Amino acid sequence: MNATTWKGIALFVEGSEDEMFITRIFRPRLKTQYSHVGIHQYAQRSSEQIRAHTRSLAKLAEKGHLFFLFADSEQGRCIRKVRQEIAEHYEIPESQVLVVRPEIEAWY
Repeated sequence: MNATTWKGIALFVEGSEDEMFITRIFRPRLKTQYSHVGIHQYAQRSSEQIRAHTRSLAKLAEKGHLFFLFADSEQGRCIRKVRQEIAEHYEIPESQVLVVRPEIEAWY
């Protein structure tokens, strides 16, 4: 594989249970389409560390590298509002924020 065919995806998850879910459910499916599937926990990292990481990934987007940040839905809150607040906080496009429904969050 050369640099022109390499495609990666990075998924930012809140904690260890989220990472376990993504690793078991998403990673096998994504591995068929991407050369690299990175999973990163963000709850224990500073907001600035996450911003720096996503800024560097945004530069790779032109070459086929994607990233998404998974956020927990908050009971009674509008999903659109949660996406908007997370996107503003981490300075990423709203389209990169995926809000996880409580039914999925309770998988374990």
